[in-house]
Amino acid sequence: MDEADEDPSNDEDEAQPLEQMQLMMPSSVYGDDVVGLVLEALIAQELELRKGQAHDALEKLPLALTHTSLLWQTKVQMPNTTKKQTRAWKDIRLA
Repeated sequence: MDEADEDPSNDEDEAQPLEQMQLMMPSSVYGDDVVGLVLEALIAQELELRKGQAHDALEKLPLALTHTSLLWQTKVQMPNTTKKQTRAWKDIRLA
């Protein structure tokens, strides 16, 4: 048997897309583990990061709502056939 077969730490995990990898953030540490100024500084940085992400998401919201409203006015209310209206609703769901 090889050494690599005996050592479980050498097992490679399945390749996972970066978007699905779980990151250890300071907020995932609980209780007495939150010790020292270094971790407290990381917690403050994480809070700022989360605020920035929320701000970015809220900034995109009016544009998305405007786009959906425009689709509603131009595609859903106008068609005179069921086929066209069904396609219009599909466009709205995908928007």
